[in-house]
Amino acid sequence: MSSKETGECAGKSGEGLRRRLPPYGKRLAAVPVQTLAVLTGSEAWLQAASKTWFPGRKLLLPFGEDPAGFDWSPAEAFPDCLILTFGKPESAEVIMTLAAHLLNFVGLILHLRPGDRVIRFEARSP
Repeated sequence: MSSKETGECAGKSGEGLRRRLPPYGKRLAAVPVQTLAVLTGSEAWLQAASKTWFPGRKLLLPFGEDPAGFDWSPAEAFPDCLILTFGKPESAEVIMTLAAHLLNFVGLILHLRPGDRVIRFEARSP
């Protein structure tokens, strides 16, 4: 059985640990040519629930939770990812941890915080 089927996370950190999918992970109907949005911040749930804003292809990091506690493998079907912050932002440390986990599955991440600069994360080539 693959790590996708068991929910086990393979990779540098957390080998063999069972993690839960982030909110909206089960609904993710991945199409490789589209961009994935990962919503963060104190108002991320409210934004994610909107049916008129970005109606699909999204995951959510619940505010105040550790990204290491989630299985981010649904992101694997996407070439890139946006991290979007709504409301009070997560700490820089949380965003760095989230990006590190996502880079196991995507090649490029852009992090957009309201009123701030865009931060780019890229996977290292082997």
